[in-house]
Amino acid sequence: MFNQYNADRMIDDNASGTGDPDVTEVIEAGGLESIFEIDYLAGRSFQLKNKGTVDLSWGLSDADNAATNPLLSIAAGASSTKLSSTLAPSGKFLLVKNTTTSDATVELTVLE
Repeated sequence: MFNQYNADRMIDDNASGTGDPDVTEVIEAGGLESIFEIDYLAGRSFQLKNKGTVDLSWGLSDADNAATNPLLSIAAGASSTKLSSTLAPSGKFLLVKNTTTSDATVELTVLE
C-alpha cells in the first residue's frame, strides 16, 4: 500500500510540473530516436519540452526505428502536452525526429 501511495504521489508531482522528467535525451542532428517505450493507452498524456534551439517532430509509433504515424511539430524552446489518442491511434514507442544540423535536448514527462 505504501508503494502504491508513493507511485500515486509521483504521478501527481509530474502532473503539476514539479517532478523531474521521466527522460532527458539529446536528439542528434539528423536523427530519429525512440526515447520512451510504454504500452498504448488512449488517455495517457505525454509532455515534451524542446530545450533546444531547433524545431523537432514527435509522436507515437509502432516501430522503434521508423515513424508509423504522422509526427507533430514542436518549436524550439516550446513545451507540448498531448494525449496518446491525439498523437496516434496506436504505438508504444515515443519518437523524436531532428532534421536539422544541430543537436537538441528534450525532456519527456509521462502523465497518467
